[in-house]
Amino acid sequence: MGAVNTMPVHLSVIIPAYNESARIKKCLKSVTSFLENEDFSWEVVVCNDGSVDETSQIVTQISEQNFRVRILDLVHQGKGAAVRQGMLHAVGKLRVLCDADFSMPVEQISRLLDGAASSDVVIASRELQDSRRFNEPSKRHFMGRVFNFITRLLVLPGINDSQCGFKLF
Repeated sequence: MGAVNTMPVHLSVIIPAYNESARIKKCLKSVTSFLENEDFSWEVVVCNDGSVDETSQIVTQISEQNFRVRILDLVHQGKGAAVRQGMLHAVGKLRVLCDADFSMPVEQISRLLDGAASSDVVIASRELQDSRRFNEPSKRHFMGRVFNFITRLLVLPGINDSQCGFKLF
């Protein structure tokens, strides 16, 4: 596991990753480039969920060049366990959870931060009127809408897209 940052951090970006070697470098370049232009302190915590590809090596190499990027190398227990460990190890006052595929553009972090002033949790949604989806097969989109409808009906009223991998706590 990476060293724990003891400096005050405003924002932690937590990225669970399992076999993401094909996209993790681009993902980290995107998020760090965006955050470097912000006027607050930040860190990125990649929670490697026991990947069997080169994910760990790639993130380790990047973390050696950028002290604000850390890796947690975990035993494979699934995304939920990786997210939990990331939340426990993050030191930011605010924490953004995002998937390595960035189903939402990284610039949307600003919108999540805007919502943090009046909410404890901010959940992005791919189901709002002006939302755009990228590279998603129509069958998957349909099944996701059905799942979200049932979830909203039975468990989380008012939450349009509980499975969107872009949340702020």
